[in-house]
Amino acid sequence: MVLLSLFKERSRTLLAPSNKAILGELIRANIKLINHNTFVGAMWSLFSPVIIFIFMYTIFHDIFGDVIPHYPFYLFIGITCVNFFISLTSYSLYALRNNKDVVVNSMTLRETVIIANAVPHIYKFLLEMLVCIVISLCMRLLTITTLVLLMPLLMSFIMMTMGIGLLLTIGFSFTRDVQHIWSLAARLLFFLTPVFYSLDDVGPTIARVQYILNPITPYICAIRNTFLGAAASWWPVYLHCLAQGTVILGAVYVVFLILEHTIDEYV
Repeated sequence: MVLLSLFKERSRTLLAPSNKAILGELIRANIKLINHNTFVGAMWSLFSPVIIFIFMYTIFHDIFGDVIPHYPFYLFIGITCVNFFISLTSYSLYALRNNKDVVVNSMTLRETVIIANAVPHIYKFLLEMLVCIVISLCMRLLTITTLVLLMPLLMSFIMMTMGIGLLLTIGFSFTRDVQHIWSLAARLLFFLTPVFYSLDDVGPTIARVQYILNPITPYICAIRNTFLGAAASWWPVYLHCLAQGTVILGAVYVVFLILEHTIDEYV
C-alpha cells in the first residue's frame, strides 16, 4: 500500500506542468551530451547503425545471406534493436551521477532525470523503426494488422530496456565496477544475440538458453517476424515480450523506490 501511494504521488508530480518544463531542459542537455555538442557527434549518432550494418553485412552475407530470407533487412533490424539497447543502458549508468547537483540539491524527481536521459535514445530508435516500417511496407511484408500489433511490442521493448538501464543505474550508484562489467557485456551482445544469424543456426539447446537468459532475444525475434511478414506463428513470443517488459520495469522500479534515499548517498 505504501509503494502504491508513493507511485500515485510520483505519477502526479511527473505529469505536473512545472516538472514537464524541467524535463524539457534536461532532455536538451542530454542531447548535447550524447552528441558532444558537435555536428560530427550528431552525424555519428545518426549513422552509426548504418556503418555497423555495412561492416557486418560485408563479413556475414556470404555465410547467412542465402539461408535467411531478406537478409539485409533482417540484419538491419537486429543491429537497430541491439544498438538501441546498448546505447540506452550504457548512458543510464551515468544518469544520476551526471546530474548529481540536480538530484542532491533540488526537489527534482530522480525519475525525471532518468526519463530525460532515455528520451533522446528512444526518439532515435523510433525514427529508425519508422524507416523499417517504410521499408517493410514497400516490400509488401507488413500489413495494417501487424503494424498495429507492432506498437505495443516496441513499447514493451522500450520498457524492458529502461528497466535494465534503471537496474544498472542502481548498481552503478553502489559500485563503479558495474561500468566495467557492462562495458564488456555490451560488446558481446552482438554475438550473444541473433543479430547476424538466426536461432536455427545455433541448435535447439543454445537457442533456448539465448531465448531465456538474453532479454533482447525474444524482442528481436518478434520484431523481425512482424516486419518480415512471419507473424502468424509468433503469438507465444509476442505475449512473452509484452509480459517481460512490464515485469522487468515494474520490478526494478519497486527496488528503486525502496533504495532511492540510499542511492543518493552514493551518487
